[in-house]
Amino acid sequence: MFAVSAEPEPPSSPQQFYNQGTQKFREGKLREAESSLQVAVASQNEKVQIPALYNLGHVRFREGIEDLKGGPNAKASEAAANRANADAEAAIHAADLALAGWDVNAIASAYMQAGCAKGIKGRHRSGEKISRILRRRPRQMQRSSGDFKSAHELNVSDQDAQANAEVVDRSIARLVDSQKLVMECNQCTKKNGESLKQKMGELKQRLPKELKKQCENGEEDDEEDSDKPPKEPKAGQQEPKPKTAGRNC
Repeated sequence: MFAVSAEPEPPSSPQQFYNQGTQKFREGKLREAESSLQVAVASQNEKVQIPALYNLGHVRFREGIEDLKGGPNAKASEAAANRANADAEAAIHAADLALAGWDVNAIASAYMQAGCAKGIKGRHRSGEKISRILRRRPRQMQRSSGDFKSAHELNVSDQDAQANAEVVDRSIARLVDSQKLVMECNQCTKKNGESLKQKMGELKQRLPKELKKQCENGEEDDEEDSDKPPKEPKAGQQEPKPKTAGRNC
């Protein structure tokens, strides 16, 4: 008969929870590591509390990084919004010029240009979704910063904890800046989208019946395409890691 290996006993002391959390962190099992290290911190055991806070800071920072990898790239979203806004603003300008006169060819051309820029509607919806996602992103990093700062407060000679908190805070600041850019671009796309819709309505009223029917057929196709937000690429850059790896106790 084969010998059956005994299941490892679950941790029961702060030291064991700390050791388990540190090991899970090294294995990349972040959720399990966070859970075990939280128990070690909550124990108020002076021997493990400070190193547990320090390692918990690393775990939560890594969780924030992993979350960013799986989400939209704010810079790519901003670039796509800027292109959509530029197209919409050019179409609005062309519409204003056409509406200043009664040249049927100019009106039809402006209407077609506006139709090509209607993808800004989908861009606005995509921007709103990205804004909601980005607002959730800093939470784990904010907790990471708090962990490092708490570790430093409990041991003021721990310069690594202080330095790591500063690294995390800089990462959070960059995320907040990205959020602001996406929100500003989204407000612009909303404004341009509303203006473009109004201009298209005015242009359409001036089109001859035969041209209006052609434009209506083309408009249905454009509207269907505009309802599909453009795909966002994965995040292309990784935030800097804190300079010191998880500690043993």
